[in-house]
Amino acid sequence: MLYQFYVLSERGDAIISRHYRGALPKDSAVIFFKHVMASGHDALPPALILDGINFFHIFINGLYFLATTPENAAPGSMIDFLLRLTVLFKDYCGVLTEEAIRTNFVLIYELLDEVLDFGYPQGTETERLKAHVFSEPIEVHKRDVLQQAARWGSRMLNRKTVSSRETDRPIALSVKKEKKRKNEIFVDLLERVTVLFGRTGEVLKSEVDGAIVMKSFLKGEPVLHLALNEDLVIGDGQGAAHRYGVRVEDMNFHHQVGAQDFERTRELVFPAPQGEFTVLNYRVSDCGKLPFRVFPFLEAGRGERSLELSIKLRADFPPENVATTVEVCVPLPPTTSSVGTEHGGFGLPGVSTEFIQSKHLLLWTIEQFQGGSERQLRLHISLDESRSPYTMYQVGPISVEFDLPMYACSGVNIRSFRVTERDPRYSPARWIRYVTRSRSYVARIGL
Repeated sequence: MLYQFYVLSERGDAIISRHYRGALPKDSAVIFFKHVMASGHDALPPALILDGINFFHIFINGLYFLATTPENAAPGSMIDFLLRLTVLFKDYCGVLTEEAIRTNFVLIYELLDEVLDFGYPQGTETERLKAHVFSEPIEVHKRDVLQQAARWGSRMLNRKTVSSRETDRPIALSVKKEKKRKNEIFVDLLERVTVLFGRTGEVLKSEVDGAIVMKSFLKGEPVLHLALNEDLVIGDGQGAAHRYGVRVEDMNFHHQVGAQDFERTRELVFPAPQGEFTVLNYRVSDCGKLPFRVFPFLEAGRGERSLELSIKLRADFPPENVATTVEVCVPLPPTTSSVGTEHGGFGLPGVSTEFIQSKHLLLWTIEQFQGGSERQLRLHISLDESRSPYTMYQVGPISVEFDLPMYACSGVNIRSFRVTERDPRYSPARWIRYVTRSRSYVARIGL
């Protein structure tokens, strides 16, 4: 049971505030944010106790979604409820940003009145709430999505593709808007990669957490047919498929998904709910097709107060794919005074390096990284004092962040996707996208 619910900005402003019971002080959000400022956002656990109050929060897109209660509530249930609220707000507002929440605050309060009854969570299904919500959403687009679409529009878009901002619109609430909207559905196969390279370049750990997420703007009551690759093996399979197929450690499905024949046909059949929903989640413990390889080499410089670090970053995905916003982060010793760089990216658009002395970090940013290519960077590190063997160990490990569209490194793919309805003329637009992102892509540095 929730006693209070807040949506806070990164500055601590209470954008949304709802008090369901009078047992807790009204400045609970101030108590929470003082703790955030004192301990730092990165060190903040999702559940904590302050002044006898249980705080549960999630941080998404620069916003804190916060729930409080004096009771001994289950942290998993509270966090799951907050996550479901964020999906609900995104379905009705289109995007989940501070501007969208502020602009649609009347709609947000109306949703909270339907979802929470005197602090007790009720149903959070987007389709069910449409009959009880009457405030029309005001569309707000994400600026970063618009900028990315403009930058990549001439290269990535053609008559068979649409901009990613097409999904950043709310579901239709009125009958008038229902008739005007496009009849379409968006399917995303999202994968987050966790990789750890050893000092000699060997792969110590590789894992993929994947999900198939849909956002439906379909009219009527259609049925979705989603088929995955036939060589998919879940768990400990047997036969040729187990030896040569794509092995998935585990997989779980949405509660409305019919998976009765999935073992035999690898096809899922389920009704299409409104808004955004996750069809399935899966995990692959051994990723055979790593998108990037990192080859660092550290050595002593010519002087007693210098180090030399060479980094080679190689893209092992097909040349027709292009990774966006590749950022390489290199931690440096606290005694670092300056860093000189040498790489072949000077004069090329979208390649830059930045030394952040206050955090002892060097950031190497590459906006466009084509598959099959490689980039090299050499750092000349100047120190305030003479180096020691311990100084060498203060360099690294190197972390890489990237977004790789239209690529799935696990081997899981969508074989077919159909939408059926009673009317034979029913023909909605179907958009499918693959995205691979780094979750923790780390390389240790060899000496």
